[in-house]
Amino acid sequence: MSTVYLHIGMPKTGTTAIQYFLTDNPVTLKKHGICFPDFNFRFPSVGLRRNAHFLACSHVDENGKKDVSRPIEEYTPIMDQIGKLGKEYDKIILSDEALWRARSRQPEFWKRLKRDLAERNLELRVIVYLRRQDTFMESLYRQKVKEAATQRDFHDYLNYIVDVYPLDYPAYMDMLSDILGRENLFIRVYEKSQYKGAEHNIFSDFLDIFGLTLQDGFEIRQREQNISLDGIRLDIQRILNPLSKVSFVDKYIPPYETAYESTHETPYETQALMKGLRELQGFAVTQEDYTPTTLFDPQEQEAFLGRFAESNRRLAIEYLGRKDGVLFYDSEIRQLPQYQQEPDDLLLNTILFYGRTVQLLEQKNRQLKKELEKMRKDMNDIRESVPLYRLKRKIRHLSGKDK
Repeated sequence: MSTVYLHIGMPKTGTTAIQYFLTDNPVTLKKHGICFPDFNFRFPSVGLRRNAHFLACSHVDENGKKDVSRPIEEYTPIMDQIGKLGKEYDKIILSDEALWRARSRQPEFWKRLKRDLAERNLELRVIVYLRRQDTFMESLYRQKVKEAATQRDFHDYLNYIVDVYPLDYPAYMDMLSDILGRENLFIRVYEKSQYKGAEHNIFSDFLDIFGLTLQDGFEIRQREQNISLDGIRLDIQRILNPLSKVSFVDKYIPPYETAYESTHETPYETQALMKGLRELQGFAVTQEDYTPTTLFDPQEQEAFLGRFAESNRRLAIEYLGRKDGVLFYDSEIRQLPQYQQEPDDLLLNTILFYGRTVQLLEQKNRQLKKELEKMRKDMNDIRESVPLYRLKRKIRHLSGKDK
């Protein structure tokens, strides 16, 4: 019986990097009886490598009302494709970090998925990476600002999200183990010191789940996929976010639109804003340039982690077999400087950002004007040539040359 390995995140644990890695190594995966399929199925604003996103979406009726108890219409056809792949491959990997939250409180989803795969002679196993709750929340917040998904400051966002996001890890694992069986859960810790494999990176750790190493023919083409925002860009983009009209539609994109990561065409004014932000000092272009800071207030970070100390200890003991009860080896709070932005610096950078954005828009306007002038000239040439063309044809007809 073949097995579906469903990688559900959690978010901000290298999921995108893993998805790129799997996409970049199809031949090597196939040699080892593993498939990371593309179902030729796209969603707005969702990376095409997130091949399990169809599981995170719910049915939407003709009035736009979502029914979380029902899957999307294409659920069964895709499941049938997976069933066919199970006859060719021993292992099928599906991945989407949205499943961590989207289905965390819907046990019926997991029961249905297990049943539907079993009907196709497939077993289900779940892969999850856990990140220390404080660093996770900071990274998630930066990502949401980057996606224009929030305009709250960090402390407001923290108070808002902490009670609705699944951060009690053993409670989540209890739910999954009750349905799938504890032996079908692969729980990994997003921490360099805990990565398995000779290279001690996220890729060697992920391959270890399948009894493989990077030396088995795999290559790493891209390491950093999603650099976090920091510094002045984080502040300015958060302030600008109310201007964004981005909407995340729980509806698929027709299969013919396969050449794009997303089908949303970003308006040029938004592109200009983002380019202007990227050129500001304080934006981390590479991981090497990134200067770590913390968004937590003094003592706030320790109090926040204290909320999860006992649950983290229980997971380490019960699920990972650690008698010492330590889940995160890097348990010490790093003494990072708290991020602060001086008002004068914020004003200066805002003026620079505004000026650069205007320059970019003006450059685009000049380009569009040239293109418009050329189009007008081409149209005039066509208009002038049509009567002449008709006259030539009439002369040829009268002269009998068309016969």
